[in-house]
Parts: sequence; structure tokens; C-alpha cells
Amino acid sequence: MFILLILPLLAPISIMQFVQQLEATSLPALIRWHPGVCFRPTEQTAALSKDQEITCVLAHAGQYPPSRSQFNHIQNQCCFFEPAENGIFWAIGESVMSQVIPVSKENLEATNVFGCSHEEFELHAAELQDILALDTTNDEPIPDVRITLSDDSVHLISYTKVTDDDGYAVFPVIPGENYVITMRADGYLPAAPQKITGTADTRQEYVVELDPGLSLSGTVLSPQSAPINNAHLHVEIERPDGSLWSSDIDQPRNISGIARHSQDEWSSSRSSWSTSENGRFRVTPLPPGKIRIFAEHSSYAPSAWLSLDAVNTRDLPEVTLTTKPPKHAWIRVESQEHVAISADLTILDAETGYEVSSIKTPKTGSLELKTLPEKVVFFAFSDSYAPLRVERSIQDHDEIILTLDQAVSDSITISLFNRDNVPLQNATLSLASSEQQKSHPLCLAKTDSQGKATLEFCPKSFWIDVFHPDYTHHRQFITLDKPAAEIYLSTGQDIQIAMIDEQTGEPVSDVTCTLNSTFTESGSSSVLSETIQVTDGHLVARHQADVPHKIQCTASPQRTITQEFQLSEVPESLKFPHVITRSCVVLDAFGAAIPYARIDMGNQQLETDETGRIHLTAIPNTTLHVYHWQHGHTQMHFSEGTSELELRLPDTPMPGLADCLTAHQMPHIQDSAAIQLDSSNKKYGTQRGDYAESCTDSQLVIVRDGNRIRIRW
Repeated sequence: MFILLILPLLAPISIMQFVQQLEATSLPALIRWHPGVCFRPTEQTAALSKDQEITCVLAHAGQYPPSRSQFNHIQNQCCFFEPAENGIFWAIGESVMSQVIPVSKENLEATNVFGCSHEEFELHAAELQDILALDTTNDEPIPDVRITLSDDSVHLISYTKVTDDDGYAVFPVIPGENYVITMRADGYLPAAPQKITGTADTRQEYVVELDPGLSLSGTVLSPQSAPINNAHLHVEIERPDGSLWSSDIDQPRNISGIARHSQDEWSSSRSSWSTSENGRFRVTPLPPGKIRIFAEHSSYAPSAWLSLDAVNTRDLPEVTLTTKPPKHAWIRVESQEHVAISADLTILDAETGYEVSSIKTPKTGSLELKTLPEKVVFFAFSDSYAPLRVERSIQDHDEIILTLDQAVSDSITISLFNRDNVPLQNATLSLASSEQQKSHPLCLAKTDSQGKATLEFCPKSFWIDVFHPDYTHHRQFITLDKPAAEIYLSTGQDIQIAMIDEQTGEPVSDVTCTLNSTFTESGSSSVLSETIQVTDGHLVARHQADVPHKIQCTASPQRTITQEFQLSEVPESLKFPHVITRSCVVLDAFGAAIPYARIDMGNQQLETDETGRIHLTAIPNTTLHVYHWQHGHTQMHFSEGTSELELRLPDTPMPGLADCLTAHQMPHIQDSAAIQLDSSNKKYGTQRGDYAESCTDSQLVIVRDGNRIRIRW
């Protein structure tokens, strides 16, 4: 009634203008105009939504997390009261699901006074998929695992459930569609995403396993050997596949943006675990691998790295980390004229790479730092000055002067074109030499819309690395005696090489290849190296430049092929020597199996299991060396056959070994896999697979993983 009275008093306006005026007033938010979009199931599939609790998800480009809305059964729709933009939509219920559909802003035309458009989506009847989460170490079910199901093509659209006390979560899936599941649970290592395909076999169980990982406990001490609390632990692990795991961040990045595009060895440090009041810590879950751990505290210098080999064991010993006495020093950043400079200063522990401090020096002069380690790396930056990186040893109460050079015009403008003289945008240009990257971290750039990039603070001459995903990966020699340079890229040639078995002609998978391309210019050369994993028997390398190439491929077991070629004569295939796999057993002279016997096969060191057996894969006629400290040594050729290959030892230790050990009252045998050696009041523990290679009046030589350990009497 109130609106009817005031409408005649207003100047003639359209309904939309009236709504916009309401939006501009200070009226309550309940009557404000909100453009949005609503989604309704098609007439053919609307019946499937009955009595279903349906969640709708709408994601726009660059948006995270996506918007969510519950399906309204009264209005038979779900709405999002936000500006309608290009995006993607998904609806999922207890036993129904839509496919991922694109949402186009051009098609979202306003259909009523509130500017809300209606898009249709099609519901599908879904099958219920049981997902069971188990502990990989004991096959026990894991409750409270957060399992996320997402469309295989658009992972932003997802649906999450938590497993019950029996380790189960139930998801609706459309038969024949592909999905990805990710799992996260407290106390377990993150599992790699797994692909599943919806099947018509209702309630078919899909089992996922989570690894509780390793647990490492210990104590952090002060330099005076007193436990300290609130010390932070940092862990790096080289996993068996060669990848690096870091407790600080999932993927290590460079310090505070310094040389952020270069391959610098320093990774930033962020606290992950802390010690308790009694200095104790327990870090978990950790993946298996070669572990390095150190501790840092605000009042002391960081401890040294402590290394542990946890590739084949889950039982880690207690460790003790001792921080170092802090060094007190005065730091001054100045120009060549001895004028103090206000500079951004980052200080790293040279041993661990830990960022001790990141601070700006005052304009008035020196900066006092009281907790420096014995050796540090300084990064200093200031406008109009060339950046400085220097490593220095620190003495207590030291005075360190860092001198910055005035920035000079060590820069060059590079223009990038394709063979049709079209400028190439967003190409990356950086120093090819890792050593030059460290000393000149700012010498890098990307080309603009005109194909131009200006490199500053560069060395006088250098090899430039030019990368554009659609053209050849190029290297060119640059000198700063010219103000500009032009580089032309071509699409190059794609290389395809088959990896095959020389005897059977079958593809060889699990091959690692290194492809080296040699660029030569002005009497200098630079090698661009690329590592390629071959999993399907075919190596593919795109956009290769017309320069000499050298390829080296290694297949498991150790078979390496090296070949040099030009692009005009790319080999069609690389033929690997044929290998066979055969079951073997190591026996003593009486026919009894020998557990934990050592087998040397080329550059591989293997050992039998607790039953004395092992499966060997090798080239026929490979020489096998078989050892056991109690049963001696033998060698034989690895031959083809279908029966179990017997490797028989003479049952006598190496000549003179037993007499020498007896003379020194060694060994005391704890079990078949370990020996405790007492020598000069020192105890030496051997590990499973070790063997005594020689024993003399002066020393005992133990072989472990191909390395010799000498124990002096």
C-alpha cells in the first residue's frame, strides 16, 4: 500500500530503473536487488530429485572454494545469489548426480525483475559406491578419513564425506563416468589421488590404503646440554623414487622471493613441529627414505643436520639434536664510498639453509644481531645497487661490512619472434648457468605483448635459456656489448623413439632417458639437458632444435644405451638387451637354505629373504657373486630356465677369515642377521645383509650396501 501511494509521485521510470534505485538506497538488505542464477532439473529428470537431499556447486574461474547451495524442493531449483559469470555447475545427491556443465555468461539473460536466470541441468540415477579405507600396515579400517570425490576433468567440483567407524564412506557415481578420489586423515601420509570408474555393479567395494608413515622422536638440547622448549624441527627426506619431501612446505620455494625464478639451493623455512617443555619432540607421519633433520631456536644457532637411513625400516632410533652457541655481530651495509645503505638483508645458516633473519638495515648505520651461526650466507638488495650474495664465517663480536656496488647498465633488451616475424609473448628468459643464477638472481624476464624483454643486473657474457611451450627450447650466447638482440624460434621437430627388447621386439617400459642438446656459438657451447620418463615404451620429445643430440636411456634392471644423433637421423628405436626373471635359492653345502645371503650382480647389491630365496632379473650369462659371512663365497653365471636356480655356497668362510675372527674372539652371533663385534672397548653392530670380506691382524673389513667399513683392532 505504501508503494502504491508513492509511485504516482515519481517521474516515469522503467521497472529495472526502479529496482536499481532501490539498490542505491539505504533500505534493508532484504529488499536489495541481487543478480544471480538458478538451476532446475529438466522435466524428464525432475522426478529423480524427489525426496533427495541435493547439493549444488557453482564455480567461477579463479574462485576457491566454489559456491554451494541446497536444492529447494518447493521451488524445484537451487539458486546462487551472486553475479552470474562464466563457470561450471554440478549437482549431487544421495543417489543422483548431474554431469559437470559449463555456465556461459552470454546465456545467462535476466528473466525477471530480480535479474535471476534459470539454467536447466539433467539428473542421472547414480549407483552407490562403497569406499573402504584401511591401514596399509595392519589392514585395520580407519575412521574419520576425509574422502573427496571429484569429476576426472574438473577437480574444482567435488563432494566430500568422512568414513565411519568401520572405515566406510558411500558415494553416488554415474556408471561409466570417471572420477578421482583424494584421501586425507590425521596421522597418515597423504595418499596420491586415485581414479575410479562408476560401474553398474551396485555396492562394489573399492579399497584404499593409507600409510601411517614413520615416527621420529628425540630431544633438542641447548649448547649447555639442557633441554629447551619451543625449538622447531625441520625435516627433509629423499624418498626411494628420488623425489624430495619437506616438512616445511610441500614443495620447497626460494627464500623470500629472492631469485624466485632461479634454481637456487636455498628453500625457505617454516616451523612444522616444536619441542615440549622438557625438550621432547615426536614428528610424524614421515614417508620412508633418507632423512635429514635439524632444530632451530630463537636464542641459539641451529643444530647441524642429522642423517638417518629409513628406506627399508620403520623402527627409527631416538635422536638428540644440539643447538650451537650463538654468535654476536654487527652488520653494516654500505656503498663503495662508505655511505650507509638501507638495504633488505636476508641471512641464512650456510649449513642447513635455514633463514636466520630477514630485516631492513637502518639508514643510520649498523645492525646488531645476537644469534648468528658460525657460517652464514648474506643476501643484500637495495634500489640503484647491484644485489649481493656472499658467504661469511662469523666470529663472536665480529663487525661485518657488506659493500654494494652501484648498479650499472648491465642490461640488454631481447626481442623474440617466430619464423614468420610474429612477436612471441610470455616466453621465459633466464640464465642457463646455475652458478650465474646464484650470483645474478635478477637477470631474468618474460617477454611482453611486443615480444620484448629487458634483462638487468646480468653478467658481461652468458648463455640465455629461452623457453616457450609452443616452440623450441633454445639457448643463445649473449654479450652486453650490444644494447639489443633478436632471437627467432621455430616449432622444431618432435622426436619419437621406441624402446624395445632386442630379442622379443616387445616395448620396454619403466625407462629413464636423459636427452642432451648441444648449442654452439662464438666458440662457446652449452648443453641443455632434459630428463624424460618412459612408461609406455615410446619416448616423445617435442619441439627439438636442429642441434646435435645425445640420448642416454636406462631400463630396469640396469641396462643403459647411449646414442648420438642429428635431427635428420633420429633413431626409430633403441634396443635393450633381453632380460629374464628367474627364482633362485641360496643353499649351504648340505642343501639348507641360507637367509639374508648377499648377491652382487653388476652394480646391484641384493639379498635373499628369510627363506633364502630371491627373484632375479638380469641379462643371461650375467656373473653372480654370492656371499654369506658364515658360508663363504661363490660365483656363477645367470642362465635361462623354468626351474628354481640353486646357488650353492661351500659352507666355509673366506680363507683365514674364521681363524682370524676366532683369534680376536669374534663374532658373538646374536641371530642369523646381525653380529655384535667388541673391539677395544667399542661395539660395532652389523646389519642384515652385511658380510665380513677380510680379517687381518690389524683390521676387520665389513661390506654394507657396496661400501666397506674398516674396524681397526
